[in-house]
Amino acid sequence: MKIIFFSLIPEEILGVRKKIKAQVKALEKLTRSKVIEARIEKENFYFGEEKVSKYKFKKDFINKILRRINLVKILIKLKKEEYYKNTDVIYIRNFKCTPMSINWLRFLKKQDLRILLEIPTYPYDKEIKNNSSILVKFLVWIDKIYRKKLNLYVDKIITFSEDKEIFNIPCISIENGIDLEEVKLVEKKEHKGINFISVSQCHFWHGIDRVLYSLLQYIKSGGKEEIRFHIVGEGTETPKLKKIVENNIELQDMVTFYGFKSGEELDEIYNNSDIALGSLGFYRSGLEKGSTLKMREYCAKGLPFVVGYDDTSFSKDLSFYYQVSNDESLLDIEKIIEWYKNLKVTPEEIRKYAEDNLSWDKQMKKVIDNI
Repeated sequence: MKIIFFSLIPEEILGVRKKIKAQVKALEKLTRSKVIEARIEKENFYFGEEKVSKYKFKKDFINKILRRINLVKILIKLKKEEYYKNTDVIYIRNFKCTPMSINWLRFLKKQDLRILLEIPTYPYDKEIKNNSSILVKFLVWIDKIYRKKLNLYVDKIITFSEDKEIFNIPCISIENGIDLEEVKLVEKKEHKGINFISVSQCHFWHGIDRVLYSLLQYIKSGGKEEIRFHIVGEGTETPKLKKIVENNIELQDMVTFYGFKSGEELDEIYNNSDIALGSLGFYRSGLEKGSTLKMREYCAKGLPFVVGYDDTSFSKDLSFYYQVSNDESLLDIEKIIEWYKNLKVTPEEIRKYAEDNLSWDKQMKKVIDNI
């Protein structure tokens, strides 16, 4: 089986790029054949080894416009029959629907391909905040119009939800996985107190502000434990989070912003952490359940974690999984610390759960079996 994997995720979004690399690796293992990657690399879009077009991923308004123009150029250039010769399946990681993307899907269908579309979050409309730019709101409006045509061309939607159909297209439900070979077990370092860690792109649905206000309440109510909070990653919420810390002197010696970290630098921060924090603001996107990448990384690292939604891969009975309410209420830091101190599970045992339950091979087999 010959597969093309299409994605517009830039290298800067490391967590998702790791996921895609692991998905491709699993598909190659399962099909015993090379997967062709259509991807962004070093500000260029490649189809396999062929450079197709420039594609810069910068977030200012002008570059967002230029990116849309470049995407149109890419989709035009991808309408070459030789790219898809002897191909059976194209796996497309989600992109917004436009007249040009629908036109490309129509072309792909004429090449007699099975078309799979991965939608990482569904429903996704509420991920757009009220204060989003006019351009973003316009693109969402266009998407709402043209996604109604997806069922004419897409054979299956890959979803991390429990939906049987999305946009009148049958679904293959999977969960996020982890490539254990790429994640080192923590090597815990001695330190005072309790250290929390959050590794994310710092979006509003991660709910990091909720943690900051909870820590502030803990201090003001007489909490005695010495706490450090490591915030790794950078995104749209970072300025707001820094402002909260700046305006509250009690948090200033407690919270450290590291920005983007990876490799040994990130491992070192993990080694000095005790409790990992998953997404705590899913309610802001109108979601109750999820299957986030970061939770799987925490588990593979061997760290216990706190989460604010129902994760499809973890039972509430697991001792290293602590679930809080999916709303705006403050976290009970005292109870979380007490839970952590009473844990009997080792990092090795937490990682073993990831080895047994969270591999990408297991998840992508569901795709192959149901194409």
